[in-house]
Amino acid sequence: MAKRPANKPPAKAKAKTESKSETKIKPAHLWKPGQSGNPGGRPKVLAEVRDLARLHTEDALSTLANIMKNEDAPPAARVSAAAHILDRGYGKPQQSIVSTIRDVRQLSDDELLAYLVETDSGDGAIEEKSPSSLPN
Repeated sequence: MAKRPANKPPAKAKAKTESKSETKIKPAHLWKPGQSGNPGGRPKVLAEVRDLARLHTEDALSTLANIMKNEDAPPAARVSAAAHILDRGYGKPQQSIVSTIRDVRQLSDDELLAYLVETDSGDGAIEEKSPSSLPN
């Protein structure tokens, strides 16, 4: 039995190919413009579970408050309980994203040099020079 070279994958059986003259038919399951993929809306069961859970809100808050006030409880549990109470009462704090990315093409030579010196990894590849000694 002849061995195949190690760098060649085994030969696969050739699949029948469609002729290029045939047109592709779109599947019937695609939605038409303006048609919803979920015409029935959210399942009613989820709303029922939500309503049942809301019946226990007072007990849940009371339990969280007891954990928060219990000095024998682990500090992490107390902090978590306090955070959950605050989240329910005031909502979770908004998270802001500060972007410091700037288009380097809009930087002056001095700003670009300052950025390069600031981000220098310490290998000595970038040395600060006076702006007058920089080529234009």
